[in-house]
Amino acid sequence: MCAQDVCDARLMGASAVLLIVAALSRAELRTLFEIATVLGLTSLIEVHDAREQALALGLGALVVGVNQRDLATFEVDPERAAALASSFPSDVVTVAESGIRDARDRAAVRRARLRRDPRRRGVRQGADPAARWRTSVRRAVSGATA
Repeated sequence: MCAQDVCDARLMGASAVLLIVAALSRAELRTLFEIATVLGLTSLIEVHDAREQALALGLGALVVGVNQRDLATFEVDPERAAALASSFPSDVVTVAESGIRDARDRAAVRRARLRRDPRRRGVRQGADPAARWRTSVRRAVSGATA
């Protein structure tokens, strides 16, 4: 992702961008976050561990997603998001990404006071994925559970 991608997202009507800490240098992350902020875009900062979490919080991120999938091995650690959850300030919206498969996983996410990733697999299944996506995003923003 580059600055032009963030600008293009805004021009195409996006309200948010996904910035993956593991895929960006510190300088790139800061620059893209600042550009998104100036353009009025929400930045969902994706982290995988405490070091990346500290970088996101150091930027002033207000929405942080914890990806439970290891990007190198693609293995899912369903405890990763819960392990980091208590380290987030209360004013930061936290999202658990990947690895939420069933009611037990959803309950663990709720206990950790995390929101579920609206991009979850269930959204992509069914007759009208776009409608399911809109409903899922509304629930995630309102804090409602599915």
